[in-house]
Amino acid sequence: MSALVLAQSEKALLMYVLLTLPSVVSATRRRLHDSGHSSWWLLAGLLPVIGTLMLLLQLLRKGQPHHNRFGPNPRVWLE
Repeated sequence: MSALVLAQSEKALLMYVLLTLPSVVSATRRRLHDSGHSSWWLLAGLLPVIGTLMLLLQLLRKGQPHHNRFGPNPRVWLE
């Protein structure tokens, strides 16, 4: 690959990350709140391996079936 093509693909990747990051953070934040956890868990994802696994486990847990400090259960309307 020429340096020009490589530089363009790096710019495209950076633009993609910058455009999608806010929506990913927002969805992750809502999912953490659904399971009764604080948004501070997002910072655990910055830690290599262990932090990422901890955050992943928190995101895979089942949400609380009742109202929590972040609001009502969003799945109630499905039932």
